[in-house]
Amino acid sequence: PASNSENDNSLYYVAKLDFFQSKRFDPVAIGAFSFDTAVGIGLAACQLFEEKGTEYFDGKELFDSFVNTEFDGATGRIQIDPKTTSRSVQSAFLVLYNSIGVLDKAGESISIELDLTSHTTAVADSESSDVSWVNFPGKAYRYADGSTEPLMTIPPKIGENLNQINSGQRIAVYMMMALIFIFSVGFTVWTYWNRKTPIMRASQPFFLYMICIGAFIMDSAIIPISIDDGIASIEESSLACMFSPWMISYGFVIAFSALFSKTWRINQ
Repeated sequence: PASNSENDNSLYYVAKLDFFQSKRFDPVAIGAFSFDTAVGIGLAACQLFEEKGTEYFDGKELFDSFVNTEFDGATGRIQIDPKTTSRSVQSAFLVLYNSIGVLDKAGESISIELDLTSHTTAVADSESSDVSWVNFPGKAYRYADGSTEPLMTIPPKIGENLNQINSGQRIAVYMMMALIFIFSVGFTVWTYWNRKTPIMRASQPFFLYMICIGAFIMDSAIIPISIDDGIASIEESSLACMFSPWMISYGFVIAFSALFSKTWRINQ
């Protein structure tokens, strides 16, 4: 590093005289576009300096100046579209590659080779000029079916099966759910009504209540399971999907704990 002058405390990095002779730089497409971007920002800063008479400006001012900058660069005439604030496609030179999979001699792996086939042509000084593709001599872009001609029509739309629950299935499930509800409530009432009989006292009514309650809660999980995006929003369907495992788990734990406790007391 070296300083510019005695009154300037900024540091500048100066390359050696043989730096570019000892180094080899292979030009690539992204390098050319990066070079033009750096030049464009520099020209925009110079334009601001001439307009404002000062080297101090903010990022928005630099950006607005860059959008209005036009110059000849390494990739052609640089023009920025003020609507998209990106480079105008009419001023860029674009190329098209074919990605070709090549199987090795052992037939075990495939390598990808890029074959340059086409490039764009456009009049840089015309905003309304159409961009067209031109094939390189002896080259042609090949599509997935192996042909070189583009499809003139859009393929027919393929129907999407969302596997939603139809009305018939939902009604059938609700009917079975209602039947389990009736049995759960009915057996609970019947157990309470006959709780003082010798057989019911021996069967331990408290645990029978727990089994009925657990079955009722597990059966209630059918309601959130039957909700999908066909009758509700995505958010509501997601909540229902997350709620159903909790109901099944709680109902199973309550019912199974009653059965386990009854068995354990009998063994005692």
